[in-house]
Amino acid sequence: MGAPLVAVMSYRLWQQGYGSDPSVVGGAFKLNDHAFTVVGIAPPGFFGDRLRSTPADFFLPLNAEPVVQSDADLKKYDTHWLALIGRILPHATPASIEAEMRVALKQWLRSHWGEMSANDRARLAEQTLFLSPGGAGITSMREQYEHWLLILMMVSGFVLLIVCSNVANLMLVRGMERRRQTALSMALGARASRVVLQALTESLVLSLLGGMAGLAVAFVGTRLILHVAFPSLPGSAGVPIDASPSMPVLLFAFGTSLLAGVTFGIAPAWMATRIDPIEALRGAGGSTSGAGVLPRKALVVVQIALSLVLLSASGLLTATLRSLENRDLGFEQDRRFVATMNPRLAGYRSDQLSPLYRRIHDAIASMPAVSSVALCLYSPQAGGGWGAGVWVDGHLPPGPRDDNSASWDSSNRGLL
Repeated sequence: MGAPLVAVMSYRLWQQGYGSDPSVVGGAFKLNDHAFTVVGIAPPGFFGDRLRSTPADFFLPLNAEPVVQSDADLKKYDTHWLALIGRILPHATPASIEAEMRVALKQWLRSHWGEMSANDRARLAEQTLFLSPGGAGITSMREQYEHWLLILMMVSGFVLLIVCSNVANLMLVRGMERRRQTALSMALGARASRVVLQALTESLVLSLLGGMAGLAVAFVGTRLILHVAFPSLPGSAGVPIDASPSMPVLLFAFGTSLLAGVTFGIAPAWMATRIDPIEALRGAGGSTSGAGVLPRKALVVVQIALSLVLLSASGLLTATLRSLENRDLGFEQDRRFVATMNPRLAGYRSDQLSPLYRRIHDAIASMPAVSSVALCLYSPQAGGGWGAGVWVDGHLPPGPRDDNSASWDSSNRGLL
């Protein structure tokens, strides 16, 4: 505490806002009405402890938190917002560091014994910590998008099965059309293994070409998804995730294409060896064409079934989105405006906020064009939440194992 206020500017802001001017380093910037000296520029690939849709413009040391937020107190024992990431020495082991940090945590908590409630004291023995690999930072975006990406992968798998079934059906038809040529080759002494190998080769070539086209589409689609996830980062250079396929992805695509080619090429290859050379050379198309009817019908049934599954899922998703769009949220959406403010940025203390909010409310309510006005901590559908422990007067206080937590309905200033 008491150290000069310094900050590190993000590479994105330095490049887009200041034209990569080196004189920015050493300059003074006002953040929340406090002067900070920029001591450096972050590397292009640095985005803090976690990836966000809107990355930070400045990175401040921890001791600056009480300066930019007037009511902050880093000495509170029950502060949970801080995430710690460290780098261990090459010869150190995470297990030994974890044990030392557990001891340090217990000692620090015991130093705040007088500030704790009875329930917190009872739960002190349960407090512990665990170290986890942090090379990729805090994986908040993975938790946010993982579920939807898995659904996208499942849909892609269904589409792959439909396409493979369609190609296999076309291969069967082509094999039936070439039955006379195949029968002539076998009558002249061609081995069945060679005929099978030819059909499998054609199937593998188609699968590998399809896999290459799929990689190209996946590359473009991935970059599009990244631009949607990071709308504030124009250009591919600003996106903090590399969309280029890695070696495991390439090997997976190659293996999937190979497996699809072999799996859906076996049936055409097997049908090619089931042709009667005598009947084919006589031109008796009716007797030979029936040999491929059942496999073709089976593939058509598979395609229709998978298509119906995707069509039903798409219909349900569309109906859900329409229902959410027209859902009655309990408040009038038309002619409704939301204004966000943070008086602490202007230096207001906590004890000054209630009179300030009352004056703002009365001033807006007195405007002729305003029919009603309300103050809220979180506006409806804006996200965020807040909670606290509650108990009933006249009853025994909740014990350490009792759940007395409650969430605030902050738009109505009540309890849920």
